[in-house]
Amino acid sequence: LEDLVAQILTVRHLEFDLSDVTLDRSELVAGRVRVLDIGAGRVEALLDGGSLARAVGLDVRFTDGEVEVHRTVAGVDVSARGRVTLEGNRLRIVPTSVQGLRLPASAFTISYDIPGVELLPCPAEVRPAPEGLLVACAVDDIPPVLVPGVAADAARSRS
Repeated sequence: LEDLVAQILTVRHLEFDLSDVTLDRSELVAGRVRVLDIGAGRVEALLDGGSLARAVGLDVRFTDGEVEVHRTVAGVDVSARGRVTLEGNRLRIVPTSVQGLRLPASAFTISYDIPGVELLPCPAEVRPAPEGLLVACAVDDIPPVLVPGVAADAARSRS
């Protein structure tokens, strides 16, 4: 999937690499695809850096392996480099160093809840890239974004 938009955030690329996929044959014959089960797989997404910076309202820059937060403090351009995590829909940028002025790194911490459904259905690996953030994880269950009606079907079958 390419260029998905979740309110202000753009997901440039979303890829599923799945194995041992079981489809509903009656739906397939009707021209629809309904995933019933997967054996395993990997989900990868590229979050657009520019839209992410606009979403958090700060000057956030991404390079290969690094994320920087820039602010002007007392007329001085101050930058903080740090690490990025994604837990559920909560994206956090936690600076580890500051350059330009002596300020605590914690002053540059960013926490942002990505709008909408949980982006990845598993604990994510996050890596800054020039275009934004690459996030990926291994899955052994059907990702909700892949089959929107599966959770409702499963709940009905249990009752």
